[in-house]
Amino acid sequence: MNCRYLLAVLLALLASAPVAAADPPKESEPAITVGGEGTITVAPDTAHVDVGVISEAAKASAALTDNNRAMERLFDTLAAFEIDRRDLQTRSFNVHPRYQPTAQGEEPKISGYRVTNQVTVTMRKIEGLGKLIDALVGQGANRVGGIRFAVADPTALLDKARAVAVEDARRRAGVFARAAGLKLGRVVFVRERSAPPPMPLRPRAAMMHAESAVPVASGELQLRVHVTAGFAAGG
Repeated sequence: MNCRYLLAVLLALLASAPVAAADPPKESEPAITVGGEGTITVAPDTAHVDVGVISEAAKASAALTDNNRAMERLFDTLAAFEIDRRDLQTRSFNVHPRYQPTAQGEEPKISGYRVTNQVTVTMRKIEGLGKLIDALVGQGANRVGGIRFAVADPTALLDKARAVAVEDARRRAGVFARAAGLKLGRVVFVRERSAPPPMPLRPRAAMMHAESAVPVASGELQLRVHVTAGFAAGG
């Protein structure tokens, strides 16, 4: 037999052999995808407040000198309240000329200078915040504001909120499963969405205050975690 004949016989045998049908693709596993939310309410333990001094004088050097002296008094006051220097951060420092009013068409004339120095103070014992503000104003602070309350270390609280969020997702998935006549199965995936910053909730019943001190309400914060979770479901 020549090679061509053998090749023809082999091709004929292959053509007549039964071909195994490919297994049909398996349908994807039924799943229910829902969102879940976990919220933890907590009293803040840290406060951030912006404090500063605005000084004005005919000469820039005089305004700067007055401002520096006032800021040193503020730093001494903060030290007396056991505020560490690492908890002080300069927020802004500016030297600007002041112009006197002029008639239309005249060149503006400098009548003096304004120096502004503002720092952000992180206070870790917020019970004394009202007293601190009162003392700072008494030592020359004429720019105070931007009080923001926070939690120093929210890690453990956020972990609790994550667990609550997954349980909330499981509950919601169970509602859908029962409505659809399915049995809820294992968790297929969990994805956390970007967590928003802590949100102020409401003032606390008792305000932090002392005689002759500024009344300050610390309120409560909400730490929230949002997740998307997928659950297996079957008939």
